[in-house]
Amino acid sequence: MSANTQYLFGDRAVSIVVQDLLAVAAEAVVIAADPELTLAGGLGQRVLERAGTDLARDSAQLLREYGAFEPGMAAQTGAGRLPFRAVIHAVLPAADDGFAARVIEQAVARCLLICETNDWSCLALPPLGLEIPGLGLRASAHALQRAISQHWDARVDSAVASVVICLEESQFAEFDAEFAACGRAEDAGTAPAAGRDSAATPAPRDDYGEVNVEDLRDGGDDAAIDDWFK
Repeated sequence: MSANTQYLFGDRAVSIVVQDLLAVAAEAVVIAADPELTLAGGLGQRVLERAGTDLARDSAQLLREYGAFEPGMAAQTGAGRLPFRAVIHAVLPAADDGFAARVIEQAVARCLLICETNDWSCLALPPLGLEIPGLGLRASAHALQRAISQHWDARVDSAVASVVICLEESQFAEFDAEFAACGRAEDAGTAPAAGRDSAATPAPRDDYGEVNVEDLRDGGDDAAIDDWFK
């Protein structure tokens, strides 16, 4: 049987599972991307291969319209042939300058905001940030736990009822232990900082740092979209 742990946040839940991200029953999946929305690594290549040309076309359309994305932002594209409503690109830094964990936290927070905007109840994601030199499962677990718990703490009525974090079997024990430890520290008021100075970077506004390719197709509110990039 695959490893599986569930953490309850009131009537909401985070499931940490050993499972292929692309096989999860979710409305949207998160993948790590660089500022050019390039999907690298094994997971990124599998997403591109299985989604087909639609995903790459959507990403190119966003880049033509807005240019490169800042780390910590999130961009929504179609899922192509994948069985999801959308793929959400979490834009991550290439290196750790002391704030990389905080940037991961911001990106995850903005992925959750995209789900709120679309009224999606389930989001699936991998342990983000493992490709950043110097970071590992511990930093990823802390960033995801903080982003998810703070998102739900700020919303009595959240469309997002379930988050699924998909791991490889070799990652499960360490990630699960760190996720639980971060939750206990948060409950005790001793949660570790996400970066050198987590207070130095404000929490994302509900109207900042996220962009949806559908806004380009539908015309959207150009002034509001442009404001995301100020």
